[in-house]
Amino acid sequence: MRNDLRAYAIAIAVIFMGSVGLAAAQGTSDQGQLNLSPAQQQDVMKGLASEPTQSSTEAEEATVGTKLPETMKAQPLPADVTAQVPTTDKYMFVKMPDRILLIHPDTGAVAEIITNESSTTGSGSSESDQGDQK
Repeated sequence: MRNDLRAYAIAIAVIFMGSVGLAAAQGTSDQGQLNLSPAQQQDVMKGLASEPTQSSTEAEEATVGTKLPETMKAQPLPADVTAQVPTTDKYMFVKMPDRILLIHPDTGAVAEIITNESSTTGSGSSESDQGDQK
């Protein structure tokens, strides 16, 4: 009986640790990066399509992990976007003409950059693909 309890405790611990690892892989990283899937990125882009854009030469050079320039104003994501992509619930956003910056709420750092290129599946052929077909 004692061995049965130990086996159950180990099984529960393994299941718990596995679910925590899966949640981390699908959500945020330790550095506050979101790592959204292409489908999630597409959902965010669609949800923010009607939002006004901002422009800043400082923000154009922003990379994941850098602070949002003070000249930019981040806004909370709309409820319909966070309902579609729950991992973005607490994040802010800045919509630019060619990309969307998702901002970590506590650090003010860029957690994800979404562009049209990063949210597509690449179903079209490239020039190198066409060259291989000759």
